[in-house]
Amino acid sequence: MAVTVRAFAKINLTLEVLGRRADGYHELRSIYQTLAFHDRLRVEARPRGCEIESTHAELERGPANLIHQAWRLLRLRGAKGAKVWVEKRIPLAAGLGGGSSDAAAMLLALDRLYRLELGLPLLLELGARLGADVPLFLIGGTVLGVGRGSEVYPLPDLKPAPVVLVFPGFGVRTPWAFGALPNSLTGRPRTHKILSFAAQEASVYPELVNDLEPVVGKRYPVVPRIRGRLLELGARQARMTGSGPTLYGLYAGRAKAVAAARALRRSGLQALATVTLARRELRRRRFGSS
Repeated sequence: MAVTVRAFAKINLTLEVLGRRADGYHELRSIYQTLAFHDRLRVEARPRGCEIESTHAELERGPANLIHQAWRLLRLRGAKGAKVWVEKRIPLAAGLGGGSSDAAAMLLALDRLYRLELGLPLLLELGARLGADVPLFLIGGTVLGVGRGSEVYPLPDLKPAPVVLVFPGFGVRTPWAFGALPNSLTGRPRTHKILSFAAQEASVYPELVNDLEPVVGKRYPVVPRIRGRLLELGARQARMTGSGPTLYGLYAGRAKAVAAARALRRSGLQALATVTLARRELRRRRFGSS
């Protein structure tokens, strides 16, 4: 028996850091948006253990991988062994949530493979144990994240919008990005209205926010340069996603997005055109090999 499941990437349409919590983490407010761009996992039932193979040479294959940790959690809930093939397309440490999305996909695959019928509330609880970004992928679409980002609520889905992703070619460690935030960042007035944002159409987004972008951009000047280039190529909005370093541009039409990605590749950058993925469409596409 085997299950094939897609693990979709995300971008942060907003990422605001509100302050430091008593547990040492930062209090966040973020609007996540899932994308059609994805990894693919094929999970095969085995009597015992968890074996991971991947198309990506640098992907961790042992217990440190969130896929393996997801298996350990569900082993306590009745899952047996698994062999996992990971078709890895989402870059590592890129701010797109690839590792967290793979973990969410593994939870869903094992739940289906072994007919555990755990239900979404329990899967969300288990996902939050694995990482702050994991629960958002269990919901998908346009999602509000608060607290550490793991407390998630579905928002009305924004209309589909073409997106260009640009990978600068290096990774950024999330703990470093948060650790480099200036103390003056937190505690300032916030006027961003989540619900008014969710009511917008993709072509008229309000100004997007990522409090980590200035920090990462100061250390890696290529980040603001790429953002400027996306805007020059017609993006209506452009920002870094998560702790970076990937940047995204939102476009009014697919043809403009494809042309922009092509121009960026000609200049030597890794770029691709994709589209935002609403909750219902994500659920329709999640399982299956085609």
